[in-house]
Amino acid sequence: LMTGLFAPTEGEILINGVPIGAFNKKALYSMFSAVFQDVNTLAYTVLENVACHAEGDRARAMDALERVGLGGKVRAFPKGLEQTLLKIIEKDGTELSGGEAQKLSIARALVKKADLYIFDDSFSALDFKTDAALRHALASEIKDAAVLIIAQRVNTILHADNIIVLEEGRIVGMGRHDSLIKDCPVYASIAKSQMKGGA
Repeated sequence: LMTGLFAPTEGEILINGVPIGAFNKKALYSMFSAVFQDVNTLAYTVLENVACHAEGDRARAMDALERVGLGGKVRAFPKGLEQTLLKIIEKDGTELSGGEAQKLSIARALVKKADLYIFDDSFSALDFKTDAALRHALASEIKDAAVLIIAQRVNTILHADNIIVLEEGRIVGMGRHDSLIKDCPVYASIAKSQMKGGA
């Protein structure tokens, strides 16, 4: 809905007070950078996968890869940034784990400077420690932008300014973590099941 791929069936979505439908697609897409749940790495080089928003800028691509923790792996590839990426191992191909593919997708999003970053369950393939470290590293990179995170793990959205809790497509709670623990049974139940008793 926020990227304009679907129109709302009721109500409207505004960006700086302007209905989303008033923007042409190019102007709308220039405002956001999105990482979706399904990761797509292309059968091109690391540089082409990451720097597609920056016209092949090697420095920005490597900086983004460093921020997500893939710099060392990429430098270890025989061809570095020019290494071809394939999801399936083939002759001279390189396979990425699910977590590494997600990191590559996040690096691709960071290369593009945007007003809004959308992370759609983008940390699900990462272990909790890597998830926390990566989000900490991203904080300074996207501090001047709005950030929307869709997640199933409470840890991922623990420090969000506003958490919207959905159950079967309906909003059942809204607020910060501490208030939701007290006032939203659905959220409290999820937190308790995931976070060692909700602590």
